[in-house]
Amino acid sequence: MLDFKVIELSSEEAAKILTLEEDWTMDIKGKKIEPSKLSCTVSAFANATGGEIYIGISHGADKTEYFWDGHKSMEEYNQIIDIIASICPGYDDCSFEYCKCAIENTYVLHVTIQKTQRVIYATNNKPYLRIGAQNISTAKKYDKRIHT
Repeated sequence: MLDFKVIELSSEEAAKILTLEEDWTMDIKGKKIEPSKLSCTVSAFANATGGEIYIGISHGADKTEYFWDGHKSMEEYNQIIDIIASICPGYDDCSFEYCKCAIENTYVLHVTIQKTQRVIYATNNKPYLRIGAQNISTAKKYDKRIHT
């Protein structure tokens, strides 16, 4: 059974999350991300070194400023959680926590993806790797026994 924590954040703690930079182990997504697109990021982290995803943080067009843009209820993340759990079904492969900012009174979903022993495919049946801040599709079948 997956454990879902709720973490109450001060405005300072929430502001600190907004300063995180995307790289090979960190990604930030808006709350309106398509779950199928998010599955590419999950696949990429699981097939590489693992990583963290904050869902519910948006940015302006120039991607230089991020702002808290979470859902009003935790249930609004159910479709995203279902997709992640379907492609990364091991209970030790991922963890979820809701970050609630009292000032904003909304939730951001924080997902931690572990590096897995098996190849994880996105919902489009392609495996991805995280290279820098990008999810790169591997064109051929990927065998972790050779590439790790």
